[in-house]
Formats: sequence, C-alpha cells, structure tokens
Amino acid sequence: MDASLWTVTEPWLHVLPDTADVQARLALPATGTSVVAALDADQMTNTDLTFEQFDRGLRFPDYFGWNWSALADCLRDLAWLPADGYLIVIRNADRLLADEPAEREVLFRVLRVSARDWARPVGREGVPFNVVLMCPPAQVERLAAEVAR
Repeated sequence: MDASLWTVTEPWLHVLPDTADVQARLALPATGTSVVAALDADQMTNTDLTFEQFDRGLRFPDYFGWNWSALADCLRDLAWLPADGYLIVIRNADRLLADEPAEREVLFRVLRVSARDWARPVGREGVPFNVVLMCPPAQVERLAAEVAR
C-alpha cells in the first residue's frame, strides 16, 4: 500500500488483507483531531445490522433514518463528531451484507460519494474521509474489483 489512509485524494476505499502490516506513516493522521471507527462486517450481514454498526461506530444522532439515504446524509455531515479527518475500518469486509449481496454496491457507492464530498467541499479545504476494508488475502482481489465498480 502506497497511499496514506488520511488523504483527500483517490482512492478513498482501500481493500487490504487482514494480514497486512500498515506502515505507521501511512496509518497515522496529521496533527489535529481524528475519528477512527472500527466496524465488524460479521455484524453487518444485512442492511439493518449494517446501519446499526455505523450508528454505533459513529454515534449517529437520534434522527438517523435507518435507510441508505439517511446513512449517506449522516456520513456527509458528521457535525456531531467534528474532526480533521475520518477513518472507517471494516474488519471481515468479505462478509459485508452477506445476506443481501445486491446491497453491497449501494454501500460502496454511499461510502465513495461521502469520501468525495469530504475531499472536495465547496468553499473550504478538504477533509480526509477514508475507508479500509480488511478481508482474508484470498478475497482481496474479488473485493477490490467489487469496490471499483
């Protein structure tokens, strides 16, 4: 892995083997406040469980609507959790939405659009918003291709 996990440049979604050693210079944020949310895809096998993990990991406000649009809105706002950078790490990412595989594309699109909006805000400097998808080495190529669609 060559890119920093705290960048405003693409790619914002990174697929890594769960055996990877990430160099400290890539994993550490610049100075300032950072938020790291660690989620477990073993607890994200359907949409409701996925929303629950994001809600817990990022402490969504009570008005979170428990649907894809609400997830996108909350990820692009995060006013209740101000920071100079955001990193979401999803372990066992090959299990994401295993019971509803058609929804994976929606999730990846929401994450990509959210990261783009943070990186390229109107009238102010970009804020890093990156996602690390950790999975078994044998699943990296397949998951990376799925994320790239």
